[in-house]
Amino acid sequence: MADPVVSHEEAKRTAEAAAKARSEAQAEAKKKLDEDDKERSERNAEAEKRRAQAKPTPTQRESDLAKLGLLDIDSKEDDGSGKEVFPVDIRRAAMLAEGQVTGYKTREAKPPEAKPKVI
Repeated sequence: MADPVVSHEEAKRTAEAAAKARSEAQAEAKKKLDEDDKERSERNAEAEKRRAQAKPTPTQRESDLAKLGLLDIDSKEDDGSGKEVFPVDIRRAAMLAEGQVTGYKTREAKPPEAKPKVI
C-alpha cells in the first residue's frame, strides 16, 4: 500500500484551516473567560454590599448577658443579611418556573379491562 501523496498546496490549505479553527477556538475561550470575569465581579460586588450592610455577631459579653437573662432575646433587630433562602425553596421555585408539578405523586394501578368470553 502506497503512502498518499499530499501536494504542497493541499498541505498549506490544511494548515491554514487548522490555524483558523485554533484562532476561533481561542477567541471563543477568551470571550467566555471575559463573561465569567464580569459575572464574578458582579457577584463579588453584590456580596460586598451585603457584607457592608450586615451587623456583626453578638459579642461574648452580649451572649453572657443573654445567658443570665439580662437581655431580652425576643426583641431582635434585623441583622441586614436579607431573607434566608433554603435550597428546597430554590428547587421548588425552579420546578414551578418550568411548569412541573410539585408534591408527592403516587402510582396508579388500574385493573386490566375485562374481555367478554366467547363460548
